[in-house]
Amino acid sequence: MGLSFRWRSFATAALAVTTLACASEPGVDAASTDDELTDIANTSIKRQVVGNCWLYTATAWTEALHLKATQRQTDLSESYLTYWRWFDQLAAAADAQTVPAQIVEGADWETASNLIRRYGVVDEDKFVPETTFASFTSGGDAAALSETNRALRDGASPLRTAMAKRDRGALRRALDALWHLPPALTADLDAAFGPDARRTFDVTGTLAPVGNRVKAPSEIVVASPDAKQGRVTELKLSDLLIGAVAQWRWADSPADANVNRRARRAFETRIQRALHDGLPVPITWPIDFGAIDATGKFSFDPKRTPPSPPGMHMSLIYDYEVRDVPGFGTLPVGEVESRPDALTAALDERANIAFFRVKNSWGLMPSNPLELGGRLLPSAPAFGDHDIEPAYAYRWARAWTFYAILPPGY
Repeated sequence: MGLSFRWRSFATAALAVTTLACASEPGVDAASTDDELTDIANTSIKRQVVGNCWLYTATAWTEALHLKATQRQTDLSESYLTYWRWFDQLAAAADAQTVPAQIVEGADWETASNLIRRYGVVDEDKFVPETTFASFTSGGDAAALSETNRALRDGASPLRTAMAKRDRGALRRALDALWHLPPALTADLDAAFGPDARRTFDVTGTLAPVGNRVKAPSEIVVASPDAKQGRVTELKLSDLLIGAVAQWRWADSPADANVNRRARRAFETRIQRALHDGLPVPITWPIDFGAIDATGKFSFDPKRTPPSPPGMHMSLIYDYEVRDVPGFGTLPVGEVESRPDALTAALDERANIAFFRVKNSWGLMPSNPLELGGRLLPSAPAFGDHDIEPAYAYRWARAWTFYAILPPGY
């Protein structure tokens, strides 16, 4: 709905609460805006090319909260976290004396949180800057994925040899080669974590050496609205990832959301309250490309037989449209709403969410799967934006559900 916040051109993505193999498919930077406390702050849209939508949402969430706290934009590398996800996966397989057939690309919110907690973050331009793809496209991930999977099939590869010996240092060197990491980058990673990556930031007080490109989560300031106190505080990112201070957790939509209005509205108002307080809400949602219309909206069609199971994906909700608001009628998407009584009325059980608007990690490009008839969607809300009707998301509720990642107190 038109709220007293705006989405400031952010890179969204997809993250999951169950293990996801995200639908892969970027965009352009949108103009930034400056409003007050309830703004949802963002950076640039990007395009995923492997199944790491869950990491795009994790970095988007981090960037948004950092921007709200500091008014400084940052562009974090999803590839950096992807690298460490693969290392952890391969090291665990080596310890178990197994060899995966291929890299598992999907994961969940907890995995993303733990990766940031343990390995921190790196700016986009300081981890394998793209040279053959547009700057908003992580094309290097696809090349590294292909080379790593090829090495897993080759019993004589340095990667397989390191795994057979359970040699974490050799495993890291092999993975560095497959990612084509420059020596200076490898040196920074060694300095931060050791050649075998046994030293991580989840040890209290651990920091990378001064001048290192790697930033510990304790060095990142983020905004954290306190629902009970009714105000926004500033915390270290590490506080949001560890302990009782934060722990954003997933909330499942009710299994009977498509028929139980009271339960559905109770779930929706939790999302609305977070949005009202300027927090983008990560969601996991089902994908049925046959249900998208020419405006980029995923709509419910009772005559259509949906795929079972559907593809699962994750994005960030940043706005919504609500109708039948007592005393106000429709509060349209994209129009700033600053009247406190209107925002309160939007939470009324009688109000109806027309759709949630999400920022996606596909963007809108000629290669995007969301084209219709081989053309772009000229009437879509904006590059990277899509709308989701609640009835569309709830139709799979009993088996393949619609989740939201919400902060404490919401």
